[in-house]
Amino acid sequence: MTAYAAGLRVSEVVRLQLTDIESDPSRMLIRINQGKGNKDRYSLLSERLRLELRAYWKIEKPQPWLFPGSKAHPPMPSGTAQKIYNQARGRASIDHGSGFHTLRHSFATHLFDAGVDPHTLQLLLGHRSIKTTLKYVHVSRRHLVHVKSPLDLLCFESANLKASWSKTVRGPEPGEAHMDPSSGETRSRLELADILRQFAPSYEQTHSVSPFEQRIIDDLMACRTARLGGHIEHCAQCGFERQAYNSCRNRHCPKCQTVTKMRWVEARRVELLPTPYFHTVVTLPHELNPLGLANKRLLLGQLFRSASETLLDFGQRRLGGQLGATMVLHTWDQLLKPHFHVHALVPGGALVDGEQSWKATAATFLFPVKALSTVFRAKYLDALQELYAEHALRFTDTTWALEAPTPFDTFVKRLRRQKWVVYAKPPFEYPS
Repeated sequence: MTAYAAGLRVSEVVRLQLTDIESDPSRMLIRINQGKGNKDRYSLLSERLRLELRAYWKIEKPQPWLFPGSKAHPPMPSGTAQKIYNQARGRASIDHGSGFHTLRHSFATHLFDAGVDPHTLQLLLGHRSIKTTLKYVHVSRRHLVHVKSPLDLLCFESANLKASWSKTVRGPEPGEAHMDPSSGETRSRLELADILRQFAPSYEQTHSVSPFEQRIIDDLMACRTARLGGHIEHCAQCGFERQAYNSCRNRHCPKCQTVTKMRWVEARRVELLPTPYFHTVVTLPHELNPLGLANKRLLLGQLFRSASETLLDFGQRRLGGQLGATMVLHTWDQLLKPHFHVHALVPGGALVDGEQSWKATAATFLFPVKALSTVFRAKYLDALQELYAEHALRFTDTTWALEAPTPFDTFVKRLRRQKWVVYAKPPFEYPS
């Protein structure tokens, strides 16, 4: 129970001491001293486990080890713990899984099902690399202080377990689509798919929905339901298996693409240089939103090109070398209204002398943002006029007035007089 509730290795659980159990209500943690790789860490102390350990202590009075061996002082050998696990597995008639490690694997998998993100699981499991954690889990976002041990999430009534499993096997109703067959609990967390199932039909009757938007709605409602089929996930190490429905893989789905995102982040981490970084944001004025929505590929692609060209030019002019940046596009604000901007993570320096030397910027200053804004604005509007001259722009009912040359020129002149938002935040010590 302790190994599963806290995700401990067999070598870690047998070496727990009474002082490692921090049962204060404000803490509720288990300290793991010198775990794998000689690292210390904390894991969860389940409320249910706390009560079980208290009852166990009143009977056994163990000292100093929580699970002592047969002799007075040494802790329980790992082999003994493995035998106890095998005996319990036999009494429960469990024929899958092969070793004590199955409990740790189940801890990670069940917390993943409960919505815990990979970085929190990495912390709880004590993995050095997120790549190891990604073998166990795939998605979600929460913080350690809000996480409950999976032991508190289980329902131990076999009748409920049987009913939930049989319902999952034959295919749940739409509202039950994300129920975990191994947890024995029905899902109570409201999801975006639930909202769409309830309100999308009436919304589509009163609003114009494009085929592209309809595809997104359909994908999000079908994600991880019987509509997309399913598969069996199998661990080659311990034999653990679980059934899971397929994901829609739509980039707008909040439940999908997390593994891809985490792999992308890890790949970018490998590229980081031992230098301060600057968080630079380049934003298009909102007057361009109607035109941008009708010409996303052209105008957002140009946003990337103009922003990168501006940074590269400043790298050459002010540092005399090759600048680099990692850029990410954001298209909405916090209210989900159009807000086109790119975030650029820029190292504080450039490669010079034929890329053989490094020339650093000032520790807290990249480039003057007013100058960045002026150059970016000029590059972008020059490119916009070229696209117009090539008849590459598409005009809709909200932008048809700009299709004629004179209104378009007036529109561009007005944009040239505006201040465009470009800023650089103080450097990160460790980009994230």
